[in-house]
Amino acid sequence: MDENLIDLQIQLTEQSRQLEDLSQEVIRLSKLVGKLEKQYTALQDSITENLVKPLSEETRPPHY
Repeated sequence: MDENLIDLQIQLTEQSRQLEDLSQEVIRLSKLVGKLEKQYTALQDSITENLVKPLSEETRPPHY
């Protein structure tokens, strides 16, 4: 009986450690996703700003 109890305690300790490791990984990935979302938004804004220019800013083709 004592051996079963010890085994259960060992399993509980291991599961608690794994849960803490997973929680830390979720936190790390959440921060990474936030950073990537900001970069994506900045990239989208940059593309949008550079994609459509007013006609006065457009460079004329060389044959003009």
